[in-house]
Amino acid sequence: LESIIRESSSGMQPEIFEWFWTDQIPTVVTTFVNYFHMDPRFKGAMMSGERMPLVSGNASGVVLTVLALLCIAVITKLGPAKVSCPQFNSMIPDITGTLMDVLVNLVPIHEAYHAVKEIGLRREFLAHFGPRATSCGVRADGIAEE
Repeated sequence: LESIIRESSSGMQPEIFEWFWTDQIPTVVTTFVNYFHMDPRFKGAMMSGERMPLVSGNASGVVLTVLALLCIAVITKLGPAKVSCPQFNSMIPDITGTLMDVLVNLVPIHEAYHAVKEIGLRREFLAHFGPRATSCGVRADGIAEE
């Protein structure tokens, strides 16, 4: 997508081209993040500080949190070369950690581990929770002890 935008906008005046990449792209990213944060379902998941059983009312918070982590996993796999916004890329580890904390507040840590492992953030989970993850039966080799 970026290469298509660059090709179609390369005929612009240099100052317009520069303005687009330095001002507009970060604005779009900020708008996306703000929109995501303004969604009441996301706010509810972020504000939850109590461990609750996974029931229908709580399931949407879990699903939304896992969806957000999935988006982070995709962005991480794209890498900083494809997502040309240093501010956004620098926020990814903090956002990932916060979302994993939210998930662990919604479901037991071993369930959170399996959900995060499925979307490709196993290493980040183990790094974020460290000894806490291993004390709950999650081993570094990815197998949960029963």
